[in-house]
Amino acid sequence: MKLKSHSIDASSIADIAFLLLAFIILSTTLEPEKGIPAQLPKKSTDIKIPKPVIERNVLEIYVNKDNEIMIEGESNKFLVDVNLSVMKFLSNSQIKSNLPELDLVNEETCKENIGILKGLINKGELKKKDELKLWKERHSAFKLIGEFETVNKDAIIGLEYDATASYGTYLSVRDELMNGINQLRDQLCLDKFGVSFTELKAKREAVKTAEDIARIKAIRTVYPQKIVKKKVRSS
Repeated sequence: MKLKSHSIDASSIADIAFLLLAFIILSTTLEPEKGIPAQLPKKSTDIKIPKPVIERNVLEIYVNKDNEIMIEGESNKFLVDVNLSVMKFLSNSQIKSNLPELDLVNEETCKENIGILKGLINKGELKKKDELKLWKERHSAFKLIGEFETVNKDAIIGLEYDATASYGTYLSVRDELMNGINQLRDQLCLDKFGVSFTELKAKREAVKTAEDIARIKAIRTVYPQKIVKKKVRSS
């Protein structure tokens, strides 16, 4: 008896496999590749551009290796010259172009500057509040002593000395700078309150009144201590 052969139609299996593959591809959802999370740096809006230094706003005093005093590049100066230089610098009574420009402080200028600075701060255009604080202090001083002029906020006294200079000479120069500032303060305090700044400041804390403290602050606002110790220079 002859056996029947059972063969499978391979073409139909290929069709079924293709249909299954198509179904799997269409029904499968692929997760997007996330990669490594990273936060890009934000664009900075606070890029600081160095302000140009205006020569008239800086009083330069230097003690060289031979302990000689130089003021504004001129040598052979003495302690008395330091005193006179700082007094001229902080007062500029003759309105000289080589000395700092003065700010006029009265009710109008205080309110105007405080208003402008508050507006800039509220808009986010000014981050630091130092200048606003300065004009508020000036306004308080004006209420006590009346209209006055004071050096602009950028004016500084730069004190520098050579690495081999005597530290004693440096201290003498610094003391003379303070003497010049305090002479201006004493005169103004006498004119406005009938007592010197030195006497007012020397009062014991226990007997100082709120008025005394306010007067001291006002006088310091007119004649600020703007001494900047610069880096030691090597000869």
